[in-house]
Amino acid sequence: MDILLLVLYLVLLVLNLTDGITTWIFVRPDHYEREANPVARWMFKKLGITFGIILAELLWLGAVSLLYVLMFQNYKRLGTVLMGLGVLVWAYIVPGNIRYCLKLRKKAKQSGRFEA
Repeated sequence: MDILLLVLYLVLLVLNLTDGITTWIFVRPDHYEREANPVARWMFKKLGITFGIILAELLWLGAVSLLYVLMFQNYKRLGTVLMGLGVLVWAYIVPGNIRYCLKLRKKAKQSGRFEA
């Protein structure tokens, strides 16, 4: 169970970082309406897209890491279930972000505004 929990934790971190990167790609420079999460959208408007994503990632990764270190080591079954749910959620979100980035890229190419 220890190895499974660690693997789920690492996969969740990678998926979340991928979410941050893909979000930055399709929201920049000022397309906040493309962000589906209203809290994240508000934070990006207030702090700017780059700093907003960095802060959101640090808060999320910090919270997950704190739970992993302080709680899930003692309650491995709970940790495995919650980390697994987190992986499922982000495994759904990230491919959608990637498809959206590719759709925007295709649209930009067709309109002649594409930059490598």
